[in-house]
Amino acid sequence: MEAARRRAVRDLREIAEEAEAPAGSDGAALRRRLAELRARVLTVARALAADAPPPPPRRERRPPDPLRPHNAPAAAPAKPPAPPAAEAPDAVAAAAGRLAEAAYRALERLFGVVDADYREAPARRAASPLDAAALARFRRVLGAVAGGRVRRCLDALDAAADASTSDDDDDAGGRAAGRASYAALQACWTRHRRDRRDPPRGSPEKRLSERLHAHAPCSRTGCVVCRRRCEDNALLQKELGVNDEAGPRELWAAVARPAPDFTQADLEASLWRAALLVRCHDRNRGLRLNRDEAQRKLLDLRCYELLLAYVRAAE
Repeated sequence: MEAARRRAVRDLREIAEEAEAPAGSDGAALRRRLAELRARVLTVARALAADAPPPPPRRERRPPDPLRPHNAPAAAPAKPPAPPAAEAPDAVAAAAGRLAEAAYRALERLFGVVDADYREAPARRAASPLDAAALARFRRVLGAVAGGRVRRCLDALDAAADASTSDDDDDAGGRAAGRASYAALQACWTRHRRDRRDPPRGSPEKRLSERLHAHAPCSRTGCVVCRRRCEDNALLQKELGVNDEAGPRELWAAVARPAPDFTQADLEASLWRAALLVRCHDRNRGLRLNRDEAQRKLLDLRCYELLLAYVRAAE
């Protein structure tokens, strides 16, 4: 751009020098000379216009502000963002509800193995016999519960409790999860036992494995086979922990809080004794363990606690 300007100035100086008409020149020659100079001036002007820089952008005028800074209203303080812990109670409550449903169904399965609620079955029937196979089936179902849905729901509750823990209190999430799970278990028990009146889950029918020539029960006095069978059955029932005269003492022993040093085998034995207590309790001795009664609710809530402790011990 600077080079073009210098070239244009030089051309204009040459034009100015040549514009001085020599003395004695006629008018026609002077007019021709002026026309040539005019053409050269226009050429220089066009060259300058082509190399000229673009005009600067037009500056927009700022509208006047009617309010001065000294009398402008103060800006409203920004609302602090909601803490993430606000959603934690909902997540903990939802996880506790799912855990309560899973624990309720698991306990129904365990009690159904020993046919604990045969008295309240839709069709009146006798209780299915207890033997070593029932204990083995009880342990198998309990092992399946420890690695099934109850385990997954318990892990989800722990994760929700960890997410709701604040920096100020490390145990806040654990306490919230404990309160939510206990309330959910109570609500689940009431919904199934008193609102819906769900029937009990009976034990699977025991297939007859005796041979055709086996000795059938008889009413003869002094039958050696029947007496031996009765003695063996009594010994087996004692080994399994069956007590047909269970009363309040056995109930309070079953609902006692488990010791902190309880092992997995101790928890399994406590659940087995609780199931047998429901099956063998004597209402004439003051026990009220039907499915919708208060003593049964107390026993079931303790069984839920034992079941969750067993699942944690199985990790």
